[in-house]
Formats: sequence, structure tokens, C-alpha cells
Amino acid sequence: MTKLEAARKGQLTEELRLIAHDEGVEPATVREWVAAGLVVIPANKNHAGRRPCGLGEPLRVKINADIGISPNNVSIDHELAKLRVVKELGAESVMDLSCAGDLNRMREAVIAHVPMMVGMVLICQIMTQCSDDCENSDLDEILNTIDRQGRQGVDFITIDGRKPREYRENSTNAGTEECSMRGRYCVMKMLEEVTE
Repeated sequence: MTKLEAARKGQLTEELRLIAHDEGVEPATVREWVAAGLVVIPANKNHAGRRPCGLGEPLRVKINADIGISPNNVSIDHELAKLRVVKELGAESVMDLSCAGDLNRMREAVIAHVPMMVGMVLICQIMTQCSDDCENSDLDEILNTIDRQGRQGVDFITIDGRKPREYRENSTNAGTEECSMRGRYCVMKMLEEVTE
């Protein structure tokens, strides 16, 4: 049973109680917000030792910290040192923006070391896997990557979406340049797409 289903059936789970305590509200109120779709609880059952945290407009703002190995720094130990600092400073989530090196090992290390929510940027994994041949990535590869990250314990993912055709045409005519490899990949996919 999902957290949404449990909330809609009126169940007050331990996760709801912990979130209510952290937020200073009644557990029944958090349950109502979850049931109404106003609050989500990104808490993967494969993330051992995680502390549930609620996200949504009725709750307080959460602090996220970005980390990640890159072509200039592939030291997982260096990123784990950053994790210790952001944990001490009270961050509630961490987003791994790794785009080089062993992303699976990096992800496993991050998940093993923090009780906070852990997120990943799907396109970073896809682009690292495909290297220079990203234009041939397909839906199966994307879904397999999401599945692998879920099995590893990732609590949430960021999916870079494509813009409508009108934006694609305007952005190419205006000479707009993307500022990240993620942006370049999305624009490349947008330009090759012929349907909305």
C-alpha cells in the first residue's frame, strides 16, 4: 500500500506521526494533506535509516544541498565529507548531481551515509552512461535507470522535461544557448522530436 492509499484510508502511519512532530502539527492534519495530494513523502523503503520528511505547500520550506562528482573531482570521499557538513547544518535533503566517474558507487555511498532524502537527476546518469552517443538513448534505458536508482534507495528524482514546439522554434531562432549538459541534451531531444 502506498502512503497516499494509506492516508486516504484514514491510517495514521509512523511516518505521518514523525512528520507531524517535526512540523508541529497534528498527525491527522498531515494525513489529510497527504490524502488531498498537498503533501508528498519521498521515502524509499530501500533507503535504510532514512528519516521521513514531508514536502508540500502547507509545510515549512526544506533545505536541500547539492553534491556530486564531476570530471574535475571524482573523489567520493570528498563528497562524503560535504555530506557530513550539510547534515550537521540541518539540510533535509541532498541532490546528487554527479556527472562523471562511478555514479552507482557514488549513489550507494550517499544513501548509506545519510538519513535525509536523497535525490538524483536522471539525465545526469543517462548522459554519463551514453557518453558521446546520447542521441541514441531510448525509453527502455531511461526506465531501467529509474528502476536501478529506486532499487538502490533513491527517494526522489528530477526529470528534465521538454518544452512545446513553439518554444523549440523560438529558442533556435533566437540563438539561445543552454548553460548545462542537461540543458543541451534536452534541447537536442526537443529539436529531433516531431510530435508534441
